[in-house]
Amino acid sequence: MNTRKILVGGLLATAAIGGSIALASSANAATTNANGSVFVSKGEIQSALTMSNADFDKIKVTDFAGLGGYDDIRTVTFTCTDGSVAGTYRHEIDYVQDVVATPVWNGGHNQITGYTVSTPGTHFGAMKYSQDEAQAAWDASIACTSPSHAPDETNTTSDWRSVNHASVVTLNGKVLPGVAPVIPTR
Repeated sequence: MNTRKILVGGLLATAAIGGSIALASSANAATTNANGSVFVSKGEIQSALTMSNADFDKIKVTDFAGLGGYDDIRTVTFTCTDGSVAGTYRHEIDYVQDVVATPVWNGGHNQITGYTVSTPGTHFGAMKYSQDEAQAAWDASIACTSPSHAPDETNTTSDWRSVNHASVVTLNGKVLPGVAPVIPTR
């Protein structure tokens, strides 16, 4: 009789401990909000970056950064008035993800319990293209043998496409796994 009570009691205690561990780990998971922002708890940050409480307390909102974004890729084609292609060139414009981190305080407003990380948009990063390639396409269009020689809006076409990069957030240069706020569409 005592053996049965001990066994059942042990199983109940194990289930209770397992349930509280499951609750604790789910409380520390990054949560994506309906508006696309992500809440990252203190425990999630400390676990991912192996931080002490003192290290966590030193975090500034400016320590968060984004690595995502998108590229606008444009292919410009110059055509002669007879329809033949005179030349093409391609250039890319990189846009980098902006990140805003907002501290979330406990009820007594004396301890940060995590951060809400959002991406309000992107900013211009860099333009990449070959000046030589662009000049060669322009020169080839001027050399057209058809009556109109000048490349202008009537004989220049552009093909635009955007390529999105994954939304990634870093804290002091280290990636926060699972933290990917939604980059707003343009």
